[in-house]
This record gives sequence, C-alpha cells and structure tokens, in this order.
Amino acid sequence: MLIYMNNLTQPFRSCFSRKATFEWFVVIVAGFMLRADHLGVTSVIRYLSLNPRCYETLIHFFHSSGWSLSSLRQKWLQVVRQHAPLSVVKQATSGLFFRYLRTPSHAVVSEASVATYLRKSIFHLFAQNPHIHSYISAD
Repeated sequence: MLIYMNNLTQPFRSCFSRKATFEWFVVIVAGFMLRADHLGVTSVIRYLSLNPRCYETLIHFFHSSGWSLSSLRQKWLQVVRQHAPLSVVKQATSGLFFRYLRTPSHAVVSEASVATYLRKSIFHLFAQNPHIHSYISAD
C-alpha cells in the first residue's frame, strides 16, 4: 500500500518548491485519507500519531508560499485521470449518455465528479483497511 501511495503522490513533487514542503503534503494527504473525523489539523495529528508539536508546522503548510493551489489542482486532475479514470454511463430509460456527475463537456471531467469518485473508491479502500494506519505511523 505504501508503494501505491508513493506512486500516487510522487507526481505532485513538481508542485512544491522545497522537498520538505512536499513531504508535509504527503503526510497531510495520508492524514486526510485515514482520519475518521473532520476536526481539522488536530485529527490529522491524532490519526497519524504525530507529535502535537507538529500542529504549528501543519498550520504553516496551508499558508506557505512554497506551493500554489492552481498547480496542485491541475496535477490532481492529471493523477486522477491516470489512476482512476471516469467513464460515461448510459441511462437505461432515455438512452442518453451522461457524465458520472454534472460536467458541461464530455472532454472535461468536473471536480465534483472527481471528488465523488474518490470518496467512493480510494477513501472507501482506506476506510475498509484500518491496518494501513499502522504502516504509515511506524518508524
């Protein structure tokens, strides 16, 4: 599983100006996948068993100038298209083709579609495998 996560996160390295910032990104992504509550940075710290002193560093990450949201978003869409492509489905009653969710164009995948697909697949996988947490927090 760690190799799979590494393969998913490595393409994001180019989005960060410093290696340390990228490494904190990987920690935060793992924390977002594993946490069972949505209480912010504290839940990431709790579920990854990080030292509470990491709180300030994690908060700083979100305000850092070492990365840009637009480049991260573009890379995210590229990675999702490569590892979890969405398909067009056919509605049985009308015979019309629809995108997975709402998408204005068949050439463009909407962020809502990507988010829903990830919730149903990747995050579901991590939720069903609680032992993954022990691999990530192991020294």
